[in-house]
Amino acid sequence: MKKFKPASFFILALGMLFLASCTTTQTAQMTPNPNPIDLTDPFEDGQFISKVDGLVILLDASSSMSEKYEGYRKFDIAKAFVHNMNNTMPPISAESGLRTFGHSTELTRQQTELFFGMSPYSRDDMKAGIDKITPAGGPTPMATAIASVGADLENVRGSKAVVIVSDGKDLNNAPLQAARDLSDKLGQDLCIYTVLVGDDQEGKALMEDIAQAAPCGFSALAQHISDAEPMAGYVTEVLLS
Repeated sequence: MKKFKPASFFILALGMLFLASCTTTQTAQMTPNPNPIDLTDPFEDGQFISKVDGLVILLDASSSMSEKYEGYRKFDIAKAFVHNMNNTMPPISAESGLRTFGHSTELTRQQTELFFGMSPYSRDDMKAGIDKITPAGGPTPMATAIASVGADLENVRGSKAVVIVSDGKDLNNAPLQAARDLSDKLGQDLCIYTVLVGDDQEGKALMEDIAQAAPCGFSALAQHISDAEPMAGYVTEVLLS
């Protein structure tokens, strides 16, 4: 696992790497990166501080995620993204959760369910939650999951980040309205970050609109953040300052 040496240069460099990744062509990744950049050392050295007090990652486990993109199942790409994010994150104290939506009945009959949290962030516990989520299947109740985040984060004071990883496919505008309702409930402390898996154009437009429903946040493509350096930049941008 790569680790950054203490140097303020890297704080700026990480952000630049993430922005550069958004303008280059990259290939989606199916498995977790074997050499992620662990931000623990610079975090503990005081180069970064957490800017979030609450974090929920929403992972799409619906049937459309079983389809392939660039030769890989979208669900595998999505899980690899969450694994890579988890392996990059430093030990922030934010109240955190991993929530899924749309499942195979082999996994659960609930439309949306927490597989980690809500509890203080733990890399090991987050990993255990990710590993439990298989196989993909069923419809895509993203709106229900977004609404549930309101309860997940309602007792968290301070800044809150929601990361939604999905193909955005086969959906109406209900998730967008749910995001607007969530923003109304949580107010100026909420940021929504969406990560598109695949290339469905309607899904891309919806994910962009959902990210814009909150006072802050942005939309990105999973394949732009699959390598270690862009992921380190993404984690820095979303969670640290």
